Amino acid sequence: MNKKWIMRVAFFMAFVFGVCSAHAQSSKTAVPPMDEEVKQQITEISQLFKENPEKANESFLKMLRKVKDKEQLVALGQYLVQEKNYPYAKLCGDKAYEIDATYIPTLMLCGEVCILRKDWGGAGQKFDEALLVDSTLTEAMLKNAQVYKYVNPEVAKQMLHKLKAQDPNFTDADRMLGDIAYFLDEYKEAAEYYGTYFTTAKDSNISAMRNYVLSLFAVKQHEKSLEFANAALRRDANDVSMLRMKFYNLCELKRFDEAAQAAAYIENGQFADSVLTAGDYDNLGKVKMQNSDFATAEKCFKKALQISPESFAVYKNLSNCYKNSGQYDKSIESFRVYMDSIGNKANMVDSLDMGKLYQMALQGAGDSVSMDVKQKYLTEGNKIFAFITQHSPSFWGPMWQARINNVLTGNKPDDTVYGYYMEAFNRLKDKEGNNYLKTEALRYFAFYTLQKDQYSQCKEWCQKILEIDPTDDLATRIMSALKNLK
Repeated sequence: MNKKWIMRVAFFMAFVFGVCSAHAQSSKTAVPPMDEEVKQQITEISQLFKENPEKANESFLKMLRKVKDKEQLVALGQYLVQEKNYPYAKLCGDKAYEIDATYIPTLMLCGEVCILRKDWGGAGQKFDEALLVDSTLTEAMLKNAQVYKYVNPEVAKQMLHKLKAQDPNFTDADRMLGDIAYFLDEYKEAAEYYGTYFTTAKDSNISAMRNYVLSLFAVKQHEKSLEFANAALRRDANDVSMLRMKFYNLCELKRFDEAAQAAAYIENGQFADSVLTAGDYDNLGKVKMQNSDFATAEKCFKKALQISPESFAVYKNLSNCYKNSGQYDKSIESFRVYMDSIGNKANMVDSLDMGKLYQMALQGAGDSVSMDVKQKYLTEGNKIFAFITQHSPSFWGPMWQARINNVLTGNKPDDTVYGYYMEAFNRLKDKEGNNYLKTEALRYFAFYTLQKDQYSQCKEWCQKILEIDPTDDLATRIMSALKNLK
């Protein structure tokens, strides 16, 4: 870094300037290229900085004082940006700015350096200044959009819409609008912008493609999300995020045989455990459950909870696993954890599902189960169904009250069960459809009145059943039996 070399650099820059001043710039932001020899010398300064920062700074500052031309300064600054020497690049930009604060390449360099230093406010200011010089400057609008994405997304959107107005074929504007929407978790909007981009873009951006897949998944466009996940995997078969999205989409589409194959990335040891997520094991558990492999499904759900103990929705899936394998006590326990986790957010459907578990536990209880335990199942389930009956106009509350109470009464007519079915029927009778539920209630009424020797009333109930289904076997046989009593 001697005096002779510094003079060579200064001479070279003067030469470059002279050449470039004789030729028009190819664009508003173009600057002269740098000579390979100069690049080498700059690299040496950068290396010296690692060993002796003070000496390197001294050498660079001496060289910089000899550079008087804004074009030369910008050329050097841009090269230093490429070399990731941001402090030196900033010095070049600052000096060029002092010479001419309206020179667009200088403003672009200063803005770029600010971005690299994560100085979003400084970057936005410089790109705004460039746009004051030339309001149609595409590159400045793009850079501004990148900057304001983090500090003021609405301004970024305005810039990009302005670019689209200037050039409707500028596909990158749609991609960047998609990026902004994705950054803001506005997935529906992101999917729309990315959709436009991928319809027209000649060279699709892989990062945008990943975001598009995730956005489509978020808005439940699973077929399209799967399509683009497969497209991304054709570019990189080991992209774990896209392997994951392929698997998740197949699960949502209930294509469980294909999902089982897509889950290979979880089971074959292709990735370290740290790469796999609670969602991976949760979905794998669902697939195993679909194949009636409840033991493996249970392990998957527990693994998911091990990775993410606060993923309380997994407890609901674990509960279903236990329910489907006939382990009702464990199912109730897991579902209770889930219900406690959501607290006041629990809805009537959640409560109904909880009550159903008690009904199933009661129905599945064999002779080895004590009457006290059976009574507990009845009491807890009935309490939930009674709450639903009281707080919802739906017929489900009284319908399930009838069902759970009927488990213990068996084939004996019961006034309590009759009352619950009547309440359910009254809530049902004026509604379209639900004929199977209406028939269930009517059959109990027919059974009840038959056992009570209320033959006229029994006949009326059977006639109502036959109005719904003229081929109903039970009603037909009861009507035949009633005729024979005469």
